[in-house]
Amino acid sequence: DDVHNFGREREATVDRMRYTLGIVSTPASSMIIDHLEKLCGQLQQDDQVKSDQKKQRTMCTVLTDIYHYINDHYQEGFQNHAGRLREIHFVAVEGCTQFVMPSQISFNLSKEIKPFLYKLPDPYHKSKDLFLKLGATEQPTGEQYALVLKLLKDSIGVDVMMPNELASAYAATKGLFECLQEEAGPESMKTVTLFLPSDSWTLLESNTLVYNDSPSFYDRLASYNHGIQFLVNLEDFGLKHVITDALLQCLPKKQRPEMLSDKVKER
Repeated sequence: DDVHNFGREREATVDRMRYTLGIVSTPASSMIIDHLEKLCGQLQQDDQVKSDQKKQRTMCTVLTDIYHYINDHYQEGFQNHAGRLREIHFVAVEGCTQFVMPSQISFNLSKEIKPFLYKLPDPYHKSKDLFLKLGATEQPTGEQYALVLKLLKDSIGVDVMMPNELASAYAATKGLFECLQEEAGPESMKTVTLFLPSDSWTLLESNTLVYNDSPSFYDRLASYNHGIQFLVNLEDFGLKHVITDALLQCLPKKQRPEMLSDKVKER
């Protein structure tokens, strides 16, 4: 009995110490998310990890375990933090040297647009259901390509795009319209602020651009500073069966560029 009582007293003492020190046997979901966000933020800035493949493999294993835990316990508290998880850059790509939001992941992506849109790395496929719940997709969507363009716009501001940025903008624009050819004006696109490339190599809100559907007007306007920002020629993107007027009609109405023939009239 004395041994039993001593054991109980010892357990009670340990419990009091844990409580005093803030140590918990099962951490709260919010605490795990806090640590995950901090870890990913530190890894993103850690040059040693970027140059050390052994460290990358170690962190990949750690993150795999974290993703599994959140996936397995999603209904036990993590679902209450889904909104926050959607906004955190916690999905590791490029060997744990870059981190993106779940909405920047598509499982069957034919071509990545780095650093904006990725396939899910193989080690994390066991947690696929988790990422789907938080915004990842099976197939890339128009909304995801619009997100690429927005993130690129956030990066460059009003500057003229450099060649690599222009390549990303063109890839995202092509992907966007390929999706719209499959599903015109999806509901998910209606709340998106859409940016598209202009013929002056900047990114502008799509509804402030003008599409050149009247070359005769365009040739005359080209001789003076008319202040009109033109959409790039969509036929340059390699889209199949392109009829640009019809393609632009696939956009939700509030996001469509204006037609030049509607903006400029003969007198």
